[in-house]
Amino acid sequence: MSATSEQIKSASDQKGKQEQKKTDVQATAKALNNLFSTQLKLATDGNAEAQFIVGRMYENGAKDLSKDFAKAAEWYQRAVKQGHCQANAYLGNMYELGIAGLPKDIKRAQDHYKIALKWCKEEAEKGNAEAQAELGTMYHFGQGLAVNFIEAHKWYLSAAKQKHALAQLCLGILYKEGQGVTKDMAQAKIWLEQSAEGGNANAQYELANMCMADIEIPKDELNAVKLYKMAAEQEHGLAQVCLGGMYQKGYGVTQSLIQACSWYEKAAKQGIVSAQTNLGCMYELGEGVNQSDLEALKWHEMAALNGSFDSQSALVRIRQRQNNSHSFLGSVQTAQMATAALPEFTEYVQAFMLSYKVAVTDKLEEEARKTHQTFLTTLTSHFGVGKAEQDLNSQAANNFEEELSRKKEESLSYGYQLAVKKYMEESKKNPPIMTHQITPAQNVATKLT
Repeated sequence: MSATSEQIKSASDQKGKQEQKKTDVQATAKALNNLFSTQLKLATDGNAEAQFIVGRMYENGAKDLSKDFAKAAEWYQRAVKQGHCQANAYLGNMYELGIAGLPKDIKRAQDHYKIALKWCKEEAEKGNAEAQAELGTMYHFGQGLAVNFIEAHKWYLSAAKQKHALAQLCLGILYKEGQGVTKDMAQAKIWLEQSAEGGNANAQYELANMCMADIEIPKDELNAVKLYKMAAEQEHGLAQVCLGGMYQKGYGVTQSLIQACSWYEKAAKQGIVSAQTNLGCMYELGEGVNQSDLEALKWHEMAALNGSFDSQSALVRIRQRQNNSHSFLGSVQTAQMATAALPEFTEYVQAFMLSYKVAVTDKLEEEARKTHQTFLTTLTSHFGVGKAEQDLNSQAANNFEEELSRKKEESLSYGYQLAVKKYMEESKKNPPIMTHQITPAQNVATKLT
């Protein structure tokens, strides 16, 4: 009877804790809503500090307040016009990223950072944790001054000791990457855990990745799922993708294709390219959702426009399967997306090759010639327009015409080999820059992830 009594008591205690947690969450949500309403009224009346706070709340989102970068930028701009120094840092961050409907403008971003820098230094010296974290970020990413990892570490540490969650996250990143300090995964884990416990979604995401990487820290799929879910519930797009992947593969959780699709869709609606591709594949195969080429095309087209080679290939594959008379024209559009979005030139060539094969199969010679000319023009603009390049392009064009006349599928083999050869020669001299590289920075979902 004793064991049974203990079990009943334990179950009762657990239920009590769950109810208390639910009550606390509801109380926090209510407090946030009240805070937002109060600050919004003050901001509307022209209070610069309130305008900055409302901007932060729109940028980060809350229980009943969806993230809205455009509204955040609007309120930051209002605060900046009234001389609010800290708002300059956040507005500068948006110009640097080119988000919230603002053009990507590095010079303008740096101008805003320099205005914020004076405030940050003065307040950081006084012990203001927010200013210390902001100053650390500015040294970390060269915002308004030269990059200095040692100074970044100094100010992050000062703020982190005051339990500033973003500073703890950034400090963990420095230890993880070995920037300004000796690389130390144990220290990285300590600071990331503290930040994650403080509710920082980026820290939860980073920590989950560490749990799955199995590098220096034992792999822990159960904890990874828990952390991904915590971040995903805060609308962290990349965490939503990863959580979807965990459900799709059954890692650390019971496999559920329905749950996988649900999380992929949440991330896809935030513009996460990998989620759009994954969701497109799920609809194409009918996994976790009813099979629908229409839905598959919708999500693949979104991802293709954002540079996903897998989705670009999928568009060609689906259109070919549908036996659509406009399949070639669609594949040409897909290939043209690749020229603008893909940083890897070889993948761009492969995308065009798909178009050529479709062109030859459908016997659309004129369209194939146009596509080939587009390819040559892009190749020339990529590598220059010297006499040698013009001669090579002319030779490739002649070869194309001869092969096309014989209706051979390998008609573009010479042009393809030429492109790859040129790419390999140029990459040795000037390694290509990855235009989709994600860099850490302030508390914006696309940064520090």
